[in-house]
Amino acid sequence: MSTITILPEDELQLSLLGDDERGYDFVTTETIEQLQGLSFPEARVFSLYLDMTPERLKDAPWSTRYDHLVENMRGQIADKDSRKMFDVVAENIKEQVRNEYGRPQARGLALFTVPERISLKGKHKVKYSTFIHYHLPEPPQDTLLWDKAVELTPLLLQMDEHEPTGVVLADRQHGRFFLYYLGETAEYSISEWDDTAQRTKAVGMGAYNHEQWLAEQYKRHLHHLVNFIEKIGQQAGWRWLAIGGVDQLPEDLSKELPKMWREKLIGTFTLSLEANYNQVRDAVAPLVQAAEAQAEKETLETWIGHLEQKSNAVSGLDKALLALQEGRIQTLLVAAGFAHDGRECQQCPALTTTADETCPYCGGVMTRVNDIVNTAVTQVFRQNGRVEIVRDPDNLALMQQHDNIGAILRF
Repeated sequence: MSTITILPEDELQLSLLGDDERGYDFVTTETIEQLQGLSFPEARVFSLYLDMTPERLKDAPWSTRYDHLVENMRGQIADKDSRKMFDVVAENIKEQVRNEYGRPQARGLALFTVPERISLKGKHKVKYSTFIHYHLPEPPQDTLLWDKAVELTPLLLQMDEHEPTGVVLADRQHGRFFLYYLGETAEYSISEWDDTAQRTKAVGMGAYNHEQWLAEQYKRHLHHLVNFIEKIGQQAGWRWLAIGGVDQLPEDLSKELPKMWREKLIGTFTLSLEANYNQVRDAVAPLVQAAEAQAEKETLETWIGHLEQKSNAVSGLDKALLALQEGRIQTLLVAAGFAHDGRECQQCPALTTTADETCPYCGGVMTRVNDIVNTAVTQVFRQNGRVEIVRDPDNLALMQQHDNIGAILRF
């Protein structure tokens, strides 16, 4: 008698299990929704992102970059009392990062705090009503904001850049299901199994019949794995799929996939069913990296094609900013590391590269922005657009020919 789990649709609970060996926090869509739900109408949020990769730390220590961020942000705070509060919080956060939160194994740090009570006399002390931090597997762009809302653009940019990948690890009787996302792997707290008996020692016709029965059970097992892939993948929003296992199973399971999931399959790999999270992650990482590079190339080719046809595409910063002002950007393409100063209207969303102090659209006051590209990225997300940061060397060379920035337009 065999036993195979069949998971009803209404019982599919996608709880994730993982480890923290590398010191990363698993940031998900639910994390973003929780942060977006935070509201501080009468307070200020201190949002901080720091690139903590060894290469960046060697090039410029985080404390030096932090001081520059603080100096720039301080110059934008007009209210004297708010500036004084900011100074105390900035000093306190620097000490906390130095003593507690600057783990060297994390590639990035995101930190959000809301001060509840601040002592402005003697030894400055701060009590926080909210204090949230994440150690990120991907390095963010250094960012500091003192505002009424949590600054989520660097996190949204990472999530937009890295699509969730479903991973199945199975043998002839068992199946485990994982999520690979933002360079990390976690396992769903469900599994599929079949306790079908192993090969009989009988000979002759009995052995033949038993082998035939085992083949039928194996086929049934593959079908159940496919059923799990469809249910979990749809609910979890998998963009891609990778299949691992031993012997012939990954290839056999690949052949049973319906067309939609065959198109999402980015590769197979050999790995024992007893593998830990890190082994699964290391096996899947090169498959995902290759898929991301291919997706970047396809997006770039689509953009170039539209440019050649002079249809629904622009290149260059000024044209991209105009399209953004008109709400037309579907996908913004930016060369990695590209930045540019400019001005932002305090009354409407207008961004320009000119030195004008009056908004050309609404007549509002224009203030200086250190990196107008990052501000544009934020606005694209607010308009439900996508952002493609181009990183491949060959693709970067092509981006340089088009002023390092452009967009595919909705209309």
